[in-house]
Amino acid sequence: SGLGAPVVPRRDPTIAYSVISARLTATMDRPSSGQPSWVWELNQAAASMEVGDWDRALATLRRIEPETPAGAVRYRLGLAYMMAGPRYRDLARQSFQQAADDVDARLFHNDGPWVAPRARARLAELNRSTP
Repeated sequence: SGLGAPVVPRRDPTIAYSVISARLTATMDRPSSGQPSWVWELNQAAASMEVGDWDRALATLRRIEPETPAGAVRYRLGLAYMMAGPRYRDLARQSFQQAADDVDARLFHNDGPWVAPRARARLAELNRSTP
């Protein structure tokens, strides 16, 4: 009786983050990619958020915030702050408010979903959940 290769669940966070992170890091090291490094780092932050690594996501988003389209990054910062726990609630609120004020911001790319309505919905959610 032979055993096949082990099958790892596709969304296993112990595997998924490592693979995505390694792939993004390798891509960021290629100058020929033509993309600014913040694009790859934004994707790296998204991978961290997907597996619940809020500290790493926050560190990455804070680092790239000055060089990126403001609304999209601030919306993601708000999400990461919100998920990181109640001690970050005010920072989440501030990030969502800044994202809501950026009426031209798109979530992923120029044709992607608008950021402002999502940020306003998250603000309302935060306001309902706090005394």
